[in-house]
Amino acid sequence: MMNHSDKGNTHSNYGHNHNSDEKHSVDHSGHEQMFRRKFWWSLLLSVPVILYSPMIQQWLGFAMPEFAGSGWITPIFAVIVFFSGGLPFLRMAVPELKNRKPGMVMLIAMVGSAGIMVL
Repeated sequence: MMNHSDKGNTHSNYGHNHNSDEKHSVDHSGHEQMFRRKFWWSLLLSVPVILYSPMIQQWLGFAMPEFAGSGWITPIFAVIVFFSGGLPFLRMAVPELKNRKPGMVMLIAMVGSAGIMVL
């Protein structure tokens, strides 16, 4: 296992020198609690998306009750999950894009955006 302090493999070699006076474009304070809360809400709101997904119902051999508007459950809840859980990633990706330094947040924002477009 390699250590970040190994010669030639420091964190700063990857463009992320956190010990310098260089300022980050995004303040990460409080993000852990925010993401933890959003994760649990997104998980809860994803249950109807999964249960009313025709493909999941076909694979697992069950059918959810149908009623007027039940066909809209999956897309509506998916959009709610995308915006409630994904909006912070979209907001934090903007500075990465402006600074031309894409990172993990940018990748997550792109994948989430592509996923919602397929819906």
